[in-house]
Amino acid sequence: MSTDSQNLRKRAKEQEINGEQPPPYSETFNQIPPNVNQVVILQQMFYEEPVRVVCQHCGADIVTSTRYKNGTATWLAAAVMCFIGLGFGCCLIPFCMKGAKDVIHSCPKCRRVVGQYSRIGE
Repeated sequence: MSTDSQNLRKRAKEQEINGEQPPPYSETFNQIPPNVNQVVILQQMFYEEPVRVVCQHCGADIVTSTRYKNGTATWLAAAVMCFIGLGFGCCLIPFCMKGAKDVIHSCPKCRRVVGQYSRIGE
């Protein structure tokens, strides 16, 4: 038996003899010290529309500017159209549609990328 458990048993017997009640469980465990700051980090989700964020590069409170780029969904849609026999120019349609492209969000002040929305995967 360890020394710590022996000390705890001895203390419990002393409290029992003296008529003292042990402290409740909630007071002895799971307490956060009063001077500890807790930091919560939330990840911003990006979609097709511009979003309001604080730029991690320049620190400005901004509404992102968006642009579109060809991504996995664009190439996959074109390949499927070509495979089913629409190779006579129709397979190029996904490259002209915003709905098939990934969306890049950037800061309008410092022009750096702050996030991306990928139609398929990351």
